[in-house]
Amino acid sequence: MKKTLVWLALLLLFAVPVWAADPIVRPKLTGSSLPTSGEIDVWELIGSTWTKIDKGDKAKARLFESKTPVPSSYYSFSGDCNQYAWHIYLQNWAEVAHWCRWIVDYNKWDWRILKPGEYAADCIELKIDSNGPVSILGSSFTNLTYYEWEGEGAAPEIPVWYTWSSKNDVVPVDSNSGLLVAWKTPDEINDADPWLGLNECAGCSEDAYGWVGHLWNKILVKKCQPTCNYRSWAEITIALDNQKMWVDADGTWSDR
Repeated sequence: MKKTLVWLALLLLFAVPVWAADPIVRPKLTGSSLPTSGEIDVWELIGSTWTKIDKGDKAKARLFESKTPVPSSYYSFSGDCNQYAWHIYLQNWAEVAHWCRWIVDYNKWDWRILKPGEYAADCIELKIDSNGPVSILGSSFTNLTYYEWEGEGAAPEIPVWYTWSSKNDVVPVDSNSGLLVAWKTPDEINDADPWLGLNECAGCSEDAYGWVGHLWNKILVKKCQPTCNYRSWAEITIALDNQKMWVDADGTWSDR
């Protein structure tokens, strides 16, 4: 990349670089195993029409018929006599998987710095909608580093910090200004488990997102900072904290 004399090109891309290792995410698995037999038809109300949905791995919901043990001899599965009444024990059981819907608007800060100083800005908005607790994890965060450094010793760096805020129009310094988690250095983010935990993030309507966060970036450009281009990469992971045993890591039906 051609170096400039007056501009500093600084960027952070939330893409997975080829050298990044997949983070190990192991949610708490709850519920019971998927039944192996007894699957029956299910209908879904789409608009005003009840539509039969596919069975098996393509289904959004599945139903299995079975016999569950009765709690006492007061109940039975059949009868044939002259007693006054019989009692049938019923059980309705449902397990709902943990789902998540999310969207991020941008994934790059593209700074241009004319003079030394300490600067902060938000240009990345993340929206999450989920029916359970969600964790936000950070990995591979570093300071901005002199791009294509060919000198001796360590490459020059620009110190950076990050934080999450509920607001995008005021620098987050306390809860009143929208601060959701303290400003952290790259190492602190990489070591945090999680960086940010969301217990409630389900929207109240079909199109609403239950949580909206703004990722703020703060940089410190010193007077002695060499003129050049600086770059860093990082990765954010949105992890579901609680999942059912019958859901695979890729969100499909599991045989567990």
